[in-house]
Amino acid sequence: MKYSKIQTGSISGYNVKEVIVEMDINSRSSYQTFKIVGLPTTSILESEKRVMSALRNTGFSLPHGSIVANLSPSSLKKEGTHFDLPTAVALLEAASQIKKLDENYYYFGELGLNGEIRPVKGITLFLMSIKKINPEAKFIIPRENQEETLFINKSDVLVIDNIKDIVKISEGELDKFVPVNKKQIDKEFEIDFAEIKGQLMTKRAVEIAASGFHNIIMNGSPGSGKTMIARRIPTILPEMTEDEIIESTKLYSVSGYINKIVTKRPFRAPHHTASSVSIIGGGSDPKPGEISLSHNGVLFMDEFPEYKSDVIEALRQPMEDGEVTITRAKAVANYPAKFMLVASKNPCPCGYYGDKEKECVCSMNQINNYNKKISGPILDRFDIRINVPRVKIDELMSKDDGESSESIRNRVTKAANIQIKRQGKLNGKLNNRELKNHLNLEESTEDFIKKASNNLKLTARSVNRVLKVSRTIADLDSSEKVKIKHITEALNYRG
Repeated sequence: MKYSKIQTGSISGYNVKEVIVEMDINSRSSYQTFKIVGLPTTSILESEKRVMSALRNTGFSLPHGSIVANLSPSSLKKEGTHFDLPTAVALLEAASQIKKLDENYYYFGELGLNGEIRPVKGITLFLMSIKKINPEAKFIIPRENQEETLFINKSDVLVIDNIKDIVKISEGELDKFVPVNKKQIDKEFEIDFAEIKGQLMTKRAVEIAASGFHNIIMNGSPGSGKTMIARRIPTILPEMTEDEIIESTKLYSVSGYINKIVTKRPFRAPHHTASSVSIIGGGSDPKPGEISLSHNGVLFMDEFPEYKSDVIEALRQPMEDGEVTITRAKAVANYPAKFMLVASKNPCPCGYYGDKEKECVCSMNQINNYNKKISGPILDRFDIRINVPRVKIDELMSKDDGESSESIRNRVTKAANIQIKRQGKLNGKLNNRELKNHLNLEESTEDFIKKASNNLKLTARSVNRVLKVSRTIADLDSSEKVKIKHITEALNYRG
């Protein structure tokens, strides 16, 4: 009997579990068989053929007899083509065709029939998670995944092109397999707030939303500039922190994006025909949806009432908690979902209810039914609700540019830095206890907010939203205390 044991990993939702690949070769058996056990899925069972063909086509001698590969723990479902490489290495070690490698190595990679090592998804999540479990861990991965080693010490990672490279590594040749990260040059935004004419109040509301990471919904007639403004929000958002970059990159990695390092805040704009699974996440093996891919960035939902009601209502819990738990019969996955929801809508089906220039042709029944598509609890979760008026022709034809994105971003970044320094997060992400600790109201302001709450019949959640927005306005004003003028402006954005 010949035996070997090496390490790899398996993704379960947003978590990584260590997996041991055990290889047993019984050369006394008169039958040539190769069997993988340990709760493998179809993609892993297919690797039996890929591994054998790859080894044969690269000049290795296939061992005779019965071969059994066990993926431990057997109770954990295994999925993914990244098991090809560890299976092949374990087989070569058991057959004594390569020298035994360092036991701290973890292997990930798909095998081509010609022995080439192909890229796999989830490498960033594998590397970061396993390094937390085992600080001594080292990795051998496909060269085409090397950009995803950005957050790991390069001395702990080797990248290979072909299964034959394992022989050289086992003999101590390591230098040629050190990963090289190409410097990613972020493209400059091709759009700018300077292109937007007029809409001063709307731009002010968006600036506040960007400064505190507040959810915002814009209501206005067609052509008023709602979509144009929303698509320019990423140009004024503050830079991502290193922790945010790592967090977002891990999410994109597990979603199947290879070598994508998320250095700019995500901006996702799914079509209104998207299903709840594509927005929230799901599937038999739960995968992240748009709300998780928008984590640390913007989720833009244009024509908000046109989305299916189950999609809109499913946003309730993620908007409140900043995470989503997807439960299926075979698996449970928990993904982060701290996104800034930007929504736009028309006031009625024809779009012109309340417009001063064009008459609405909808009946009141049509208008009410249209607006009922957005329930009170969902509307209550928007920190800022703003009406976007039609742009005046004089403003539209003006040769003067509006304020640039760079100028607005400077103010946004300054306010965001004040918040991070004070409480470690942006105001929109504060829970009730944190808000109470960092609000810092002036004495007269507390009485004012009580009276406003009673007069406007604000819910407890609405009051908290107003206070969060007020805190952000005060930060933009470089004021330590929240004053009545800040509360007043915040109340104006309850639409």
